[in-house]
Amino acid sequence: MSQVKFMGGLCAAVSLSLVAACAGAPPPKDRMAWAEATVHEAKAAGAEDVPSANTQLERARDEIRRARALSAKNENEQAESMLRRAATDAQLAIALAREAHAQQELSQARRTE
Repeated sequence: MSQVKFMGGLCAAVSLSLVAACAGAPPPKDRMAWAEATVHEAKAAGAEDVPSANTQLERARDEIRRARALSAKNENEQAESMLRRAATDAQLAIALAREAHAQQELSQARRTE
C-alpha cells in the first residue's frame, strides 16, 4: 500500500513538473517596455534623419512587432530574445545618429574658422 502511495505521489510530482515546464517563461513586459523606451530614445536622438540610423530604428520597430506576435502565441522566450535584439538595434541607431550629428557639427565648426 505504501508503494502505491509513493508511486501516486511520484506521478503527481512528475505531472506538475511537466506542466510547469510547458508553461514557459512569463510574458516579457519589462523587456518590452525597455525596448520601446530605447526606440523612443533613438527617435529623440534624431535617428529618423540619418539613413543608417533610421535603418536600425526600423529594424528595432519590426523586431518589437514580431516580439508582440510571439508573445501573443505564448512564445515568450523567443519574444524576449527578439526584444533584446530590438533594444540593441535601437542603441545602434542612437550611436549612429549621435555620430552623424557630431560629424555635422564638426563640419560646420571647420567652415566657420
